[in-house]
Amino acid sequence: VQASRAVFDVIERDTLQRRARSLGERATSRLKSDASVSSKIAEVRGRGLFLGIELKESPQNFNDKALAEGVIINLTAGKVIRLAPPMNISDGDWDEGLSRVIRVIAAL
Repeated sequence: VQASRAVFDVIERDTLQRRARSLGERATSRLKSDASVSSKIAEVRGRGLFLGIELKESPQNFNDKALAEGVIINLTAGKVIRLAPPMNISDGDWDEGLSRVIRVIAAL
């Protein structure tokens, strides 16, 4: 109980929910507006940093391609990329990771 209370205290103290919402909105906007991937994405959904990028078609060897870019991806339902980074991810790491995901999608 004390450990979970401490976790929630840090989330509140560091305003991590607001930060997650802001980073998620920025990522959603970027994914929807990036010309290199917009024709391959059916929908971007989620909340905060827990995002699902639904592709129009099921990709072949997507996890291997993502690993080659240095990203571990969870592909669900055959064509939904699940992103779920930690709430305290740095801006730089989030932006770089998203850039890598975009490169993998663009190469499909």
